Amino acid sequence: MNQVTRDITNPMALAAGETGVLAQFDLIRTIEMIRSNASRIMFYSLLFGTCQSREEFAISREGIDRAIEGFELAVLILTTDEAIKDIDPEALAWVRGVVADREGDRETFLGFAERLRPLFHPELVEPQERHAFYFAFVTFAVTHFNAHFAGLMDTLSGDLTKERSTRVA
Repeated sequence: MNQVTRDITNPMALAAGETGVLAQFDLIRTIEMIRSNASRIMFYSLLFGTCQSREEFAISREGIDRAIEGFELAVLILTTDEAIKDIDPEALAWVRGVVADREGDRETFLGFAERLRPLFHPELVEPQERHAFYFAFVTFAVTHFNAHFAGLMDTLSGDLTKERSTRVA
């Protein structure tokens, strides 16, 4: 078989070229990936601190690099007004409108990104500071961030369900 292996970390592969409800659905899936990509970055950066060989460092670095693209794209969707190549502008406007209407969401997602970005390069975080850094990040993620994230997902899914129900009726 001559199939090309699809990189599941390419978050917009499914949404590219879609329009309307399909584009909205795929954008929701991309935003859902913000947590999994953040977890992957955290996991591989923790591994980075325990690496004992060049191969282990390479695996850790590759894991971090692969997750960064999806994480940054989800943050871009949620916090800017920039166009994204091949993504339906109306679907982007819908997602961004929901975020803009929800108090504190944009700031929360930006804060989450800023707290995680040092782990893009764990070699720059002093080993003795890593434990405190990880604890502070996880505390923010499981409290403030998760509350905003769950609310946003509920709102986006609810809007999409209402829109679909309206079209069916």
